[in-house]
Amino acid sequence: MEGVKRMKLSIEQACPFCGQFIAIGIDEDTPEEERAAQAKAKCGCPQAARERDIREAMDKLEQICGADAVNNGFDYPLDDETMEICRRMIGYLIDEAVGEVQIRCVRGDRLKLKSDGKIVRITRKCQKQMML
Repeated sequence: MEGVKRMKLSIEQACPFCGQFIAIGIDEDTPEEERAAQAKAKCGCPQAARERDIREAMDKLEQICGADAVNNGFDYPLDDETMEICRRMIGYLIDEAVGEVQIRCVRGDRLKLKSDGKIVRITRKCQKQMML
């Protein structure tokens, strides 16, 4: 309905990981899944923080190696298999099971994923060569 103003509410929503109640601002018709997502985004528990760190690293991976890579100055995105390997490694990096991963791709790209346990840094180097 046009012209109807939605009411903003300030409520407390339980974090789905730890159960702690977090104050969030929502529209009155906000679905439960979105309310839970907002609570996770604000909660300080280790599980919510881990999920935020993983999401941030996945976004970086997509910008540098995925479909967004072409918009960010790279000639092509990496293949699906390499992307899947990188996605799996991000969890290990965040959990500090692995400190650094280096991948050499068939096309000559070099990837380096490195973490201090919280922030994952992703480096992609491309070498253009011509052989006649």
